Amino acid sequence: MLKNKKITIQLINAPQINVIDDRLEPPLGLMSIAANLNKNGYYNVSINDLCGTDLSTINIEYADIYGLTVYTPTINTVKEIARLCKQKNKNCKVICGGIHAMLMPDTLLKNNNIDCVVFGFGEEVIIDIVQDYPNIKNTYYGQITDYNKLPHPNRDLINLTSYSRVINGKPVASIQTTIGCPFNCSFCLENKLCKKIISKSPENVLAEMSNIVWKYNLSTFIFYDDVFTINEKRLYKILDLIEPLQILFDFHGRANQTTYENYIKIRRAGGFTARLGIESFSNKMLKLMNKKATAQDNLDTIKMAKDAGLLTRIFILFGFPGEDERTVDETIAGIEKSDPDQLFLSTFIPYPGSDVWNNPEKYDITHFDKDYSKYCFASKNIKGFKVFSTNNITNDKYFELQNHITNYVYSRNFRGVVPKYHSKLIDNMEPK
Repeated sequence: MLKNKKITIQLINAPQINVIDDRLEPPLGLMSIAANLNKNGYYNVSINDLCGTDLSTINIEYADIYGLTVYTPTINTVKEIARLCKQKNKNCKVICGGIHAMLMPDTLLKNNNIDCVVFGFGEEVIIDIVQDYPNIKNTYYGQITDYNKLPHPNRDLINLTSYSRVINGKPVASIQTTIGCPFNCSFCLENKLCKKIISKSPENVLAEMSNIVWKYNLSTFIFYDDVFTINEKRLYKILDLIEPLQILFDFHGRANQTTYENYIKIRRAGGFTARLGIESFSNKMLKLMNKKATAQDNLDTIKMAKDAGLLTRIFILFGFPGEDERTVDETIAGIEKSDPDQLFLSTFIPYPGSDVWNNPEKYDITHFDKDYSKYCFASKNIKGFKVFSTNNITNDKYFELQNHITNYVYSRNFRGVVPKYHSKLIDNMEPK
């Protein structure tokens, strides 16, 4: 028998004060947790998405349990929000989840305003937590036993029109059909959260998307699967099912993983933009990043996507340890040769839990900056922050190369409808 059904639960998405666009898309994870609470009889649940909010204007409503998502750059903000939660209700319980909470729990549990940390996924374990209330433990371990048994995210709890993500100029519904990634890139954390890929059935995906089209009158989507094309048989089934919906969608992919025929089928089903994690066109850097792809693979993948009629938006990562003048020049040459429609340039951040963070000596890193508010790869200052030092390159040379590639990328002519924050990137470019 469920207990404590009358308790109030507020799920909070903390603002990231340094990012270029802090109101890009809604918090899918919190919407999924809220949906499972509702399914299990807990209806006094709200989502307080504070993204895009100035810290001085934050409003915390009364609740018995507060659940906060924590990313590395939001840790200080989360601690302040936890203080405000206790100020609103001194007897409340504050729970923290997310990748940073899982990898660095001590940075949170040492704070007197934080009562509990969740390791792993929160969707199912949240039921155990609310049933334990008020005798909540310090730590809980969450897994997803069957992705298909979880209800679809509760989109009624947020204002879908308040977010800035657009596809072809139209508002977007975000959706995730798989969790996890089989690759092990040195800069990434995904495999730390999920050791194997967890998937929704194609029929479940169709049901969720059909509901969004019917209920919210949205016909553009972005798939947040790390690699949408990872399972060809499943991919084809999804594409066959959703093609009659007559939608447009963006998806994430990578080099050396799919085929031209797959891109053709994606385009026919409504695929619009292939968002490709290229990172670099330097074989040296790709090897250091453990990308399991070559510069030629990157060139071939972009060409396949373009030939299939997809818009191509590639992601380049600057400043990974080992970057130098030659590798930057190779990346610029690769961009010139492949001519993608759009680019996004980010600065490498050694996130806690990544291979770089865990093995700094392997990457010749001599120092990490512990001001975690700087740990965002797409900042308001356009370039991101340099939060580590190596023997490989001086700071002056690093910033010279960063300025060079930044000016190159954002001086290019982008094709298609660009994100709303693009004008901010252009405005923040330094003179050549």
